[in-house]
Amino acid sequence: CEAGYQAVDVVCVKCADSQFSTGGSAPCVACPPRGATCTGGRITLLPNFFRPPQEAGQPLTSTSELHGCFNAEACTLNPATA
Repeated sequence: CEAGYQAVDVVCVKCADSQFSTGGSAPCVACPPRGATCTGGRITLLPNFFRPPQEAGQPLTSTSELHGCFNAEACTLNPATA
C-alpha cells in the first residue's frame, strides 16, 4: 500500500485523520501527541521540533518524542547531512 494506507485483507484502506502510515506493510498508527499533524493518513512534522538522539533511526510512532526547539536556528535541517 502507498503511504497513508494500510493493508486490510487484500485491499488498501486509508488511515483515519488522526493516524498515519508509511506505506508498504506498515499499519496505521496514531499521530504523536505533539510536534506533528496527521491528515489523510500522512504525517507532517511541524517546524521547530526535533527528535532526541536516542530515537535516531527508529520509525515514528504514536509514542515518538518530538520536542520544541528553544532556538529556531538550532533546529534548521541541513539537507546535505540528512
